Amino acid sequence: MVKFILLSFCVILISVLPAKAQSRTPFTNGNTTIVTVKGNTADYDYVTPELLVRYNNTTQNVECVLNVASLRPANAEAPPGLVQDVFFVSKYPEFILEFKVPAESVAANRTGVQDLNTRASITFQGITNEVLIPVHLSSDKQSIVFSTNFDMMLDNHQGSIPAKYLPVLSGRIVITIQNARWANITPN
Repeated sequence: MVKFILLSFCVILISVLPAKAQSRTPFTNGNTTIVTVKGNTADYDYVTPELLVRYNNTTQNVECVLNVASLRPANAEAPPGLVQDVFFVSKYPEFILEFKVPAESVAANRTGVQDLNTRASITFQGITNEVLIPVHLSSDKQSIVFSTNFDMMLDNHQGSIPAKYLPVLSGRIVITIQNARWANITPN
C-alpha cells in the first residue's frame, strides 16, 4: 500500500512539474548590446545579440540577463578576453539588469516613445546596486521595446579590475542596449 501511494505521488509530481515550468514567462533574445570598457588611451568595444529580456508581470520589472561569454570584440583595439576577465565570467557568468515598467504602461496601446529615468537594479560581479538610468520605451499589450545607455564605475559597484589591466583601464564601463524587445509569446 505504501509503495502504491509513493508511486502515485511521484506520478502526480512528475505530471505537475512540467506544466508549472511552462507557465513561466519566457525570455526573448535577438537584441543588440554593446559593452564599452573605457581605457586610459583607448576604448574596448564588445557586442552581442544575446541579451535575454522578459517582462515579469508579478514584479512589473523588465528583466535582462546578459551572458558575458557571448560578448565579442567589436573593434580592433579590443582584446578577445578582456571583457570576460573584467566581468570575472568564470565566477559571475551573467550581468543582470532589472528596471520597473508599470503594468499600465504595458497594457496601454500607446504610440510613440516614453522617455523614462527609472531606478534600475544592476548585478555585476555578484553585487547588486540600484542606479538611475534613462530608458526609451514603447509598449503595447503584447510587447515592450526599449533602449538605454548608461555607465558605471567599477568601484561604485564594489567591482575590481584584474591586476594585469590596472595600467590600461579607467574602471568605467558603458552599457548600450539598442532596440531590445520582449514579446508576450505565451498562449492566452
